[in-house]
Amino acid sequence: FEEVMAEISNLGAYLLKSGVKAGDRLAMLSENRREMLCMELAAMCIGAISVPIFPVYFSQQIEYIIQDSGAVRLTVSTNLQLMKLSHCKDLHQIESIFLMDCDETQAPYNLAAPLPVIPYRSLSEFQEDRFIKQFFQELEAVTSDQTCLIMYTSGTTGNPKGVELRHSNLLSQQRAINQLWGISNQE
Repeated sequence: FEEVMAEISNLGAYLLKSGVKAGDRLAMLSENRREMLCMELAAMCIGAISVPIFPVYFSQQIEYIIQDSGAVRLTVSTNLQLMKLSHCKDLHQIESIFLMDCDETQAPYNLAAPLPVIPYRSLSEFQEDRFIKQFFQELEAVTSDQTCLIMYTSGTTGNPKGVELRHSNLLSQQRAINQLWGISNQE
């Protein structure tokens, strides 16, 4: 847990350094994996809002969710997911893309828009004391009534619709799970 928290605080510190603030939306185009969870938690810890995007979505759906949510940063798992962005016509609001599986020996996939692609590893290893300190200050300031997640439904008609969830919604699920299984830090 200490290692995961260190990664989350490093990610959050990098996000703060790059100008992300409470209320900003960060889209995540990824399969379920550790890096996605850590990035979501880092965003939530600084009061930003995570916008997960189903990895099976096509470019048109991805572009719609990015625009509709107002996402300013995008985390992508693989070059395959990054490739989908080359078919998006308008990603003007995205300031940068964080790539989880970034092979720095290969040139990143050429996107239609000239967006910086930053290796996830450089975020997860970021350790500048003043931003780490700011991360924990922001974490203390987050309240349960703040929106932390916008989950887009797959929908049966029309475009996906964003459902806003607050920290209190997620914490209520944690309490319910704990009642069922008695999860604790004990062995």
